[in-house]
This record gives sequence, C-alpha cells and structure tokens, in this order.
Amino acid sequence: KAKYGKDKEKDRLISPEMMLEILEFALSSNRVDYLELGAALLLQSFCGVRKTEITRMRREDLLGLETIEEEEDSDFPSTYRREKPLRISIKKIEAKWGHHRTFHAPENVVTWLRYFTANGWRKKGPFFTKQGSEEPLSDEGLDTRFGRFMNAFKADCEANEMEFPSYEQNGFRVSCASYGGKHFGVRKICEMMGERREATFWRHYREDCDESAARKYFGLIP
Repeated sequence: KAKYGKDKEKDRLISPEMMLEILEFALSSNRVDYLELGAALLLQSFCGVRKTEITRMRREDLLGLETIEEEEDSDFPSTYRREKPLRISIKKIEAKWGHHRTFHAPENVVTWLRYFTANGWRKKGPFFTKQGSEEPLSDEGLDTRFGRFMNAFKADCEANEMEFPSYEQNGFRVSCASYGGKHFGVRKICEMMGERREATFWRHYREDCDESAARKYFGLIP
C-alpha cells in the first residue's frame, strides 16, 4: 500500500477480479454512456493512457477499430482465435508532453472493444462530448461522469452484497503500470504509457504484484 497525504493509505492496485466486475457492469448496462466510459477504462487500465489524453482523443485514433465487426457465430468472439492487431495513436496535440506515440493494444483490449461495439458503442469523433454538442468534454466533465458511473457500480455491488473497492481514480493507470511491468516488461509498458524515463515508473507507478496476478489481469475477457 502507498501513502499519499496525511494519514491516507489505500491499495492503489485494482485486483483482476474487481477490474472484471467493473468492465462487466459497463458492458451489461445497455447504456451508451457507460460503454463509452468502459472503453476509456480499457485505455487507462490496460494501455496506461492518461485521462487528459483520452478527453482529447477521437475514436479514429484506434487504428484498425473499423475492422472490428460482429461475427455471425453466437459465441463471438471466439476465445481460441487471435484478435487482429489494433494500434493506438496518441497524437502530439493529445499527448501530455507533446510527443506522438503509437503502440499495439493488448489482445484482451481488442476483445473487450469488440463486445462494446456489438453492444452499441459506435460513436465517431471525440471519445467524449458535452451533452447535446460535438464539443469535446473537459477533464472535469469526465471526472463527473466517471464519478456517477462508479456510484452506480457501488450501488450494484451493495445490491449484490459485494465489497466495493477503496480506490483512487489513478489506480487504473497504476494497475496498468504494475501488472504491465511484470507481464510485458518495464520498457514496453513505459512506451505505451508515454513515460520517457523508467525512473518515473519506479518512483510513481510501481506497486508490488506477482506474475500470476499480472497474467490474469491482462488475460481478462468478457
């Protein structure tokens, strides 16, 4: 556990089991706004994309997403087949430090996006827009929507007598870094996250986890 501020102590890692519950809640909601938030959580939690970058991104920055189509097979997507590669492009204008980066999304991210798309996430343009407008949403606006989503998830947990996690919003990115450092290696996960110095990873993001948890985390699929 890491301490931040006076007497503050929280487990910054989100367990694979809880991450699966959150994504399944978004997927089963039948709400496009929750599907949008679920897609954003995928980018944060498995690719390390910053919230400030997501609010500037467009759906077209997911290079190859247009090839994700629903299969006729009722069991789609088949769990035994490999997904087609999906590249994520963070342009200079979108990136926090103004450095363009492109990387391949982990395979489980492609699987989740396939399900989100099949359930109604087909919006073009910015990832998030202001209500009744095509203007991109602000970081503060995304915080508000995410807070409402997590409150709804909390209510669902309570209704099903499940434990609601004590989490920090940055815990999604910290989880990506910590599990990803074990699963892919520090250099690769830093490239995905847009961290140019590995020292930043060790100082700000790394939390202890074992390899089995890392494999389970990046193996999560619907």
